[in-house]
Amino acid sequence: MPKKAYDDAVELDPLGNISGSGEYDVEVRNLDRDVDAWLYWDEGAGGIGDFEHQCYMRPITAGSLARTSHFWCIANIVEDVYFWAVNSSQAIECNYAFKSANPNTFALINRETGESTEWDNGGAGVAQDATYHFTFDRPTATTVRARIYSDEARTTLLATLSVTVDAGRSWRYLFAVNSVNNGTTGREVSFDCGDYFVADPPTTTTTTTAAPGPTTTAAPGPAYGVEVDVYVNDALAPDLVVRTIRASYVRPWQAELEWPGRHDDPPDVRLWDEVRIEDDAGNVRFDGFLTGIEPGGVDSEGVRYTASDRRFILENEPVRINGRGYYLW
Repeated sequence: MPKKAYDDAVELDPLGNISGSGEYDVEVRNLDRDVDAWLYWDEGAGGIGDFEHQCYMRPITAGSLARTSHFWCIANIVEDVYFWAVNSSQAIECNYAFKSANPNTFALINRETGESTEWDNGGAGVAQDATYHFTFDRPTATTVRARIYSDEARTTLLATLSVTVDAGRSWRYLFAVNSVNNGTTGREVSFDCGDYFVADPPTTTTTTTAAPGPTTTAAPGPAYGVEVDVYVNDALAPDLVVRTIRASYVRPWQAELEWPGRHDDPPDVRLWDEVRIEDDAGNVRFDGFLTGIEPGGVDSEGVRYTASDRRFILENEPVRINGRGYYLW
């Protein structure tokens, strides 16, 4: 399970609130709510799908006002937590909340849906100045889970938090730190975190056969299935993620692709551009044209594309039936 290094992360820290403490540890000091500041690793488009991450977090004694410290997050857009919240962005975060008059908590929140679960240590509150160890994973296609342990060996489980996600959802960015920039002050947070471990993703292919009817082969890109490369007009398009490839004898083959970045800054991909998908061995899995574009919005980032096999645009071509129930061109 590779460990993420501080020096390999992308950092925005205009006021100097974030610093490295050794190769794999991060210190956050006096980060307030009037600044964009974050530290993240870019895992590539669709790179966080079926995942397992580990880290630790130690909240440091806060002042008297309520405040939240945001450490582990996964997202498809690089923005602060406040932006994610008001725009229902494709992001999941874990935070420590100092609640002043109420028990302190750890919470796991899906910002896309607003669903959240929290742990308050049985009403006693989560202690400050103690180190907690986390394992985040996706035990099912529709669940993201956080397990909280008291020890680094992860033998004493304190709590399990989970939220529901779309079965096809994947994420690109892994955050170690993120801010909440809502323009207010006086709610500074300090905490330590680090030892961000990222397990190697599995490589599996799912095939579903329907009879009668088409055969569908799911090849959802590096997050879930076989490794593939996407070419648009013979140029490599590394940011496009393959979701499915449908192979059929009775209708044109189709491929569903996604670009998980900002909806208002999509790649230069247009209708009827040629799309070719190859696996690691150079075998062509799909060769066709872009026939559909579905842009997202502030409540659904990214762009979805549909490409159809070359046979999609054949018209008035001679066709014969070979007697076994499918067509030959």
